[in-house]
Amino acid sequence: KGLRAMGTLDHVFLQKGAGLLASMGLDKALALLQHSNSMVRNAAAEALAELGRDSGPTVTEALLPLLKDRHSNPSTGGVAAAKALLKMGKVVPVLAALEDAGSSFQGQVIPALADRKDAASIQAVVRLSKSPDWQIRYMAFQSLSRMDRREAALCGPGLLESQEQKHVRDYIVQTLISLKEPAAVPLLAALLDHADLELQGLAASALGQLNGQHWTSQEVAAAKAWWAQHKDDAKYQAKP
Repeated sequence: KGLRAMGTLDHVFLQKGAGLLASMGLDKALALLQHSNSMVRNAAAEALAELGRDSGPTVTEALLPLLKDRHSNPSTGGVAAAKALLKMGKVVPVLAALEDAGSSFQGQVIPALADRKDAASIQAVVRLSKSPDWQIRYMAFQSLSRMDRREAALCGPGLLESQEQKHVRDYIVQTLISLKEPAAVPLLAALLDHADLELQGLAASALGQLNGQHWTSQEVAAAKAWWAQHKDDAKYQAKP
């Protein structure tokens, strides 16, 4: 499949971009939201967003029914419709669809929210950071690290504890260090007594770098001593 299965019009479309498709009209763009090739679907979403700036209500009404595809696996038209709606600034229906969507839809739409700073989008991703699916939690953490540093810091240590894959753990630790958020400190400190010795070391290493110390991943005792001395500091207390 892929590019070989695409028609001549689709090849031209990929070369010329969403602007060409927008000039062809709403029906063609909507049809290509269901295309088997993700590049075509994404460009169709761009074209619909462009069309929506001129005839917003018509495009929105055409896109909303496609969100019913959010339970499919994979969700293709639903995801492309959600991306188009987000580009048009129609956030509310997308956030509502996320609540009960399947993991395919959630996993592809979460990154599309990463550049948003509004409270509703942030809270929607925070809720997804508590998903039973660790991959959804991981993607939510990645997006929150760009959307709201404190919320990312609050969910990162729990995600770290739930993971055993080294590359995932390393990414979480490095992200928490880069965020430099005090909110992560008490949660990391709680892992210093975890039964998993590797997890203890990762928590100690993160705490050290967050606070300008130079502990290696094995110096858990130094991390515990530091935390005993600083755990009552106001900046590490929970905020509403």
